[in-house]
Amino acid sequence: MELEEKLKAAKVPMIVVHFDENFETTYTEEYNLENFELSEWQIESFARILLPSIREYYKDPKHVQEANDWAKQQNKQSIDT
Repeated sequence: MELEEKLKAAKVPMIVVHFDENFETTYTEEYNLENFELSEWQIESFARILLPSIREYYKDPKHVQEANDWAKQQNKQSIDT
């Protein structure tokens, strides 16, 4: 059985990430993501882990401006379509 078939048959959700020699992502393969579901406590735990880094990031006014510019661009694109 080919690897791709084995991964699909396993019914375990996973993403296989391929990197180049500079550790840049070249492409990804996704398997069984329809079987992936997080519980409420897992989502909250993940949010607690990320929150301090997010707060630190947005202490820099440059990052706040970048986020505002991005949001404006997204709003403009949604209005244009």
